[in-house]
Amino acid sequence: MHAAVAKALDSLESAPRRGLALALTLAVLLRLPFLDAPLQSDEGGFLMVAGQWTGGGSSLYGDQWVDRPPLLLVIFRLATVVGDSAVTLRVLALLFGLITVLAAWWAGRLINGARGGLAAAVVAAAISSSFSFAGFALTGEGIAVAFVMVSCALTLQATYDGRTSSEGLDPPDRQRSLGRGGARALLLAASAGMLAAMAFLVKQNFIDAGLFAAVVFAAAVRTNWRLLAAGAAGLLLPLVTTVVWADSDEGPGLVKLWHAVFWFRVRAVEVIHSAADSMPLDRLAGVLALFVVTGLAVLTWQLFAAVRRADGPLRLKLALLAMFGYAVFSVVAGGSWWTHYLLQFGPVLAMGTALATRRSFARLWPQLAAAVVTAASVVGCLVGVGQVATAQVEGTRDEIVGTYLRSASMPGDSVVLAYGAPAIIEISGLSTPYKYAWSLPIRARDPRLVHLVATLRGDSAPTWLVEIGDFDWWGIDTKAFQRVRTERYHVVSTVCGHNIYLRDGLVRPLPPAPSCPS
Repeated sequence: MHAAVAKALDSLESAPRRGLALALTLAVLLRLPFLDAPLQSDEGGFLMVAGQWTGGGSSLYGDQWVDRPPLLLVIFRLATVVGDSAVTLRVLALLFGLITVLAAWWAGRLINGARGGLAAAVVAAAISSSFSFAGFALTGEGIAVAFVMVSCALTLQATYDGRTSSEGLDPPDRQRSLGRGGARALLLAASAGMLAAMAFLVKQNFIDAGLFAAVVFAAAVRTNWRLLAAGAAGLLLPLVTTVVWADSDEGPGLVKLWHAVFWFRVRAVEVIHSAADSMPLDRLAGVLALFVVTGLAVLTWQLFAAVRRADGPLRLKLALLAMFGYAVFSVVAGGSWWTHYLLQFGPVLAMGTALATRRSFARLWPQLAAAVVTAASVVGCLVGVGQVATAQVEGTRDEIVGTYLRSASMPGDSVVLAYGAPAIIEISGLSTPYKYAWSLPIRARDPRLVHLVATLRGDSAPTWLVEIGDFDWWGIDTKAFQRVRTERYHVVSTVCGHNIYLRDGLVRPLPPAPSCPS
C-alpha cells in the first residue's frame, strides 16, 4: 500500500501540470453540485446593493448601506452586468477558486518544487471549495483569499527571483541573495503589494498577504531595500485610488467610508457581545468543531511541525507563523463566527503543507494530511448534495419567500424586512426604501428603529413589510414601530413562518401560500 501510494505521488510530481490539473478538477467537482443552489443571504444582499449602486445616492453605496469596502461591491456590480443570477455568482466564485488553486501551486513550487506545488494546490482546492465553509458561494472571504494567495506567490517569486533549486527554495547552504532580479523583482514586489491591498478592499480584515510580504521583504532590506519599497508602493496604489474615489462627487465621502469600514466593526462587536441571544456563541462552537472535523487542525499541527523541523528560510517560517497568528485573531475577533470565516486559513495552511514536503519531513505525511482535508471536503460535498435534494440547504426559505413576493407584487412595489435576510429583497426583484438590509447594521445604527419608523410613515413607505423571525427577535421592537404597523399595515399571508404585511389601502392578487421544507 505504501509503495503504491508513493508510486502514484511520484507520477504526479514527475509531471507537475498533471498534479495541478488534479487539484483544479477537485475544485470544480466540489462546486458543481451547487451551481444553482439558492442564494446565500450575503450573496443576495450584496447583489441587491450592487444592482442599485450607480453612483451618488444618500448612503454609502447608492441608497443602501453595508459595512464592506468598495471592491467587493464592484465585483458584485460586475455580476449584475454579466447575469443577475445565482449561477452567475457561482461561476465567478469558481473562477476565484481556480485562481486560488493556481496561485497555491505556484507558491508551493517556489517553496519545494513539484512536491510542494502538488500538496499546496490540493489543500487550497479542498479548503477553498469546501461546502462546510460555503466555498461554493461568492463570499467576501472567498474573493479575498484568491487575492491573498496570488499576492503571497508574487512575494515569493519577487524575493527569490524564480532562481530556485529543483526542490524549491534553495537550502540554507545554497541560498542566493534576495532580489537580484532587478526591475522584474521590483515589479513582482509592487504587484504583490497591489494584490494585498485588493484583498483588504474586498474585506477589511484580510491583511494577511500584506503581513506575509512585510515579514519576507523586511528580511531583504540589507541586500535590497527596494523590494520593501516597491511592495509598499504597490500597496498604496489601490488604497489611494479608493480614497480619491470616496472623496469625489461620485463617492460617499471619506467620513462615511471610514465609519462603515472601521468604526462600525467596533460598534458591531459591542452589539453582538451585549445581545442576550446565544446564537453567536453557538456558531463559535460550530466553527471550532468544523476546524477539527474538516482537517484544519491536522494542517495546523503540520504547519507548526514544519516550521520547527523542515529545512527552509527562517524568513518564510516567520512569515507563515505571523500569517497564521493573524488569521486566528481575525476569525476570533470577527464576533459573528460564520463558518466561511475559516476560508481565511486556506493560503497559510496550503503554504505550510508545501513547507512540510521538504526533505527533512516524512515522505508521505504531508500528502496524508492533504488527503485528510480532501476527504473531509468530499464528505461535506456529499452532505451538501443531500441537503440540496431535501431543500435543507441554507437560502431555500429565503428563495421561497422572495419568489412569493415577486408573484404577489406589481411594478413599482417595494419591501422592507424586519430584520435582515437581504437575499429575499434580491430574489423578489423589489426595491427597498430602508437603507439597512442586514440585521446587524439595524441593531448597531438604528437600535431604536427611528429611521425604520420614519420610512414606514413616509411618502416612500414600502408596499410590503416582512417579519423575519418576530419583530422582537433582537429585543428592539418599540412602541412607535408597533403603532405604525397597526396603523398602516395588515397581515395578508404567512410564508415559511414569516408574516407578510401589505400596506393598508392596497390590493394585490395573492398566490397560494407555498409549502416550505420542514
